Amino acid sequence: MPIVYATALPTFPPRAEEAFLRRLCARWEYAAAPALSPAQRAHCRRFHSGGRALRARASRLLARLLALRALPEGAVLDRDVQGRPLVTGAPGWQLAFTHSGSAAFCLMSAPEETPSASPGSLALDAEAWGRPAPGDRAFAAPAPTPQASLRRWVLAEALYKALGAPPAHWDTVAAAAHAGSTQRLGLWQAGGARLCWRFLAAPGHVLCAALPGTAFPRLELRWLHWKIVI
Repeated sequence: MPIVYATALPTFPPRAEEAFLRRLCARWEYAAAPALSPAQRAHCRRFHSGGRALRARASRLLARLLALRALPEGAVLDRDVQGRPLVTGAPGWQLAFTHSGSAAFCLMSAPEETPSASPGSLALDAEAWGRPAPGDRAFAAPAPTPQASLRRWVLAEALYKALGAPPAHWDTVAAAAHAGSTQRLGLWQAGGARLCWRFLAAPGHVLCAALPGTAFPRLELRWLHWKIVI
């Protein structure tokens, strides 16, 4: 059964947050570094300034620690040509990350749980409730409520990542998300790929997973305290 591991970032007093997060990021990068490829390390280091960028770095490092906690010994996290996570040293494992700035998420599938051979990959997207949808203007019609707008965006992002679609295919993805965002789960076929998707209940977040195939596998969400992750 594919599992979504998740954890919230720690919270600190506003005046102390940046200093604490910088120290934590240094610790987390040191802990994860032996199992991160140069491409993965470079990706995390892109987010080095303060504010939201620093929280983005912390989210990404925590998501990778979540994966390494569950992967077998010897596994290394790399990136494919499209920037999607790739596991080396542990054949058959698949995973996907997403980060909200306030929490980190990792969807994992073990070799015996590998989804259908239909084109596409595991994908995951999350946004914190209460935030405006990042790309509401990217859709042909407005959503009826801010909550619907956020669900639509999260579903579109999950489908887009799973399909690995070029930007020219966004309109097709957006139309599917606009139609499906009121549902709990659904099927979508495009570009030769068959994808199933479902929303999951996550504290304070809209969370959607997309997987190749039409089997609707059971998904489990395991919400951990961040101290357990490291």
